[in-house]
Amino acid sequence: MLNQFIIVGRIVKDLEKESNVITIAMPRHYKNEDGEYDTDFVDVAIDGTLAKTTIEYCKKGDIIGVKGSIRREITNDIRKMILVAERVTFLSSKKADE
Repeated sequence: MLNQFIIVGRIVKDLEKESNVITIAMPRHYKNEDGEYDTDFVDVAIDGTLAKTTIEYCKKGDIIGVKGSIRREITNDIRKMILVAERVTFLSSKKADE
């Protein structure tokens, strides 16, 4: 069985050293009834050295690609799925786009 995800999107807010979760905004590829593109926001957990590198080099608005796996976590009898990054690729800086 294969347990992987690959997403590309913009970082929603500057990363903090205390947090190991990054929120990525991804526009949908189709328009809604109003003729606008909706955006999905996805939280991804990043651990260890990968988190330190991401915090050092990535800022709000940068485009990144994330490859990882999906894990199930049970906390206080609440089950939820967590996206865990295995690799982060820095694709484009917000400054480079302007």
